[in-house]
Amino acid sequence: MNLRLLFPFLLVVLLNSCDKVNSPIDNPPNNVTNINFKSLSAKSLEISWENSKDDIDKILIYRSANTSSFQIIATINNKDSTFIDNNLDSLTTYNYYIVNVSKSGKESQNPQTYSLKYELSAIINKFQSPKGVFALQFSKDNKYLTSGGENGSVEIWDMNSNSLKFSLKEPYPDWIINIALSYDEHYIIGASTGEIYLWDIISGTHYKTFSWGSIRSMDSSPTNSIFAADVIYELRVINYLTDDTVFVTDENGEMNDIRDIQFSHDGNLLAVSYYNKIKIFDTKTWQLKYFFQSPYGSEPFNDIYLIRFSPDDEILAAIYGRKKLNFWDIRTQTVLGSHTVQSYNIEAIAFNPSNKTVMIGEWYKIVEWNLESMSVSREFYQDVGDIKTLTFSSDGNYLASDGLNNQIYLWGYSWHLLE
Repeated sequence: MNLRLLFPFLLVVLLNSCDKVNSPIDNPPNNVTNINFKSLSAKSLEISWENSKDDIDKILIYRSANTSSFQIIATINNKDSTFIDNNLDSLTTYNYYIVNVSKSGKESQNPQTYSLKYELSAIINKFQSPKGVFALQFSKDNKYLTSGGENGSVEIWDMNSNSLKFSLKEPYPDWIINIALSYDEHYIIGASTGEIYLWDIISGTHYKTFSWGSIRSMDSSPTNSIFAADVIYELRVINYLTDDTVFVTDENGEMNDIRDIQFSHDGNLLAVSYYNKIKIFDTKTWQLKYFFQSPYGSEPFNDIYLIRFSPDDEILAAIYGRKKLNFWDIRTQTVLGSHTVQSYNIEAIAFNPSNKTVMIGEWYKIVEWNLESMSVSREFYQDVGDIKTLTFSSDGNYLASDGLNNQIYLWGYSWHLLE
């Protein structure tokens, strides 16, 4: 046998054997560790993790919505350790898992799955009011919360320091039953039983008083310098800078026994409830545009206590006799869904601006209503007493309510892990 001819062959075999001995075993990389989730808003959350010490190529983030299949939503550089998931639906439960990927394309095995849901989590803060609270409203930038009540003053609460910023008292009304911020948030308007007061928020001083006698409800336009109020048996719309006044009536010249007044969010409509009727006026012409007759002819549902527009101004919620809540389609004047209570009263409602839910105040509990299924989705039992008012921050991250011992309760919304 010619060894010279065999030598090249034997050399190749020997080199291949050495490569197999010296090359590392191509195992899957280790799992991603120290994974954390941080709620940023109703539509976004931040995911963070610890960078791997292994020589990996990239990181993959998988996500599923409710019970759907997992899909890759992000491919991350191996040096990065954070990712922000945007455009989330706050009514959806999201599931995540994260894997390291080796340079040969192998993924880490058996990663942990995390499920998150956007929910009202808990009472995160309390403000101590001097007396009982009847009205609450957040500023548009959510930097402060305003309140009014039995002590006859309006309090401005700083959301950053969680403390009282200042109190507007003069000219010392008996009590404040309703408050509204002007469209530019230069003024705060407070309705007492016989007067309406305007305070300059910037200077913290009294600006103007309208003394008209009996007043039950008031609201301020979100788009210009007017507010509407019921005055005995009249509906007045006033420009608070010029004092110009419009008297609004229906086609029969009626507008008596008004229960509640609400401007739409775009400022184009003004809804008025009185006895068992709701009438909606065009704010450009002050002509009647929509009419809702109560479908209930007898007690306890014949008196419309409170009305609220949905954030998109397509739905009007109305409380009848404090026992029944209807959700009306404004364009078709049809009832989309109803919620009825037996033992306790419905005193307050607030639409969440970040999703299709409504919070309903029923004495000692808050009920979450899903506008898509038109049903109760959850109930929150807290020892907060008789809830009379609810309001959301503009981003939907906070819900404020009144409660026991003259306290204002601040509830927090966030994405949190499910057990």
